[in-house]
Amino acid sequence: MGSANNDAMQKMMQEWMRCATPGPQHKLLEKMAGKWTTRTKQWMDPSAPPSESSGSSEGKMTFGGRFLVANIIGQCMGQKTETMTVMGYDVFKGKYESIAFGSMGTAVYAAAGDMDADGKTLTFRGEMDDAMGKRPVRYVIRIESEDRHVLEVYDSMMGREVQVVETT
Repeated sequence: MGSANNDAMQKMMQEWMRCATPGPQHKLLEKMAGKWTTRTKQWMDPSAPPSESSGSSEGKMTFGGRFLVANIIGQCMGQKTETMTVMGYDVFKGKYESIAFGSMGTAVYAAAGDMDADGKTLTFRGEMDDAMGKRPVRYVIRIESEDRHVLEVYDSMMGREVQVVETT
């Protein structure tokens, strides 16, 4: 009976180590690390032209390459904004996960998603929970090249999905 328990314990430890070890998905996140200059378009009204602003982002991999932490400085409605995003890949769940929070409110936004087969488009889905209520939101990150990434944010305002942000 002791041998069966030892075998089960050994298998559990192997699975634990597999789930705790960064893999190729974490290497994809590493492509977003570094210092970046950003250009953002924001649509307050989908039928009107967007407002445009510039900013910066600095991201680094932490905890042995397991998580990308990015600090983003930008503008919204003429006000300086600061946002922190933490992204990782949960080997156990087989999902990318993200949390974001910042100076525009007190909420913490969580989302989970998948990378397309080409390894260049990461799509997160979550919920926006703010003064307007709770509603679905979708984040799409496209890795266009080594030095160009695009974040698109789609909000489900008034029952239909509309693009509200594009940051390059």
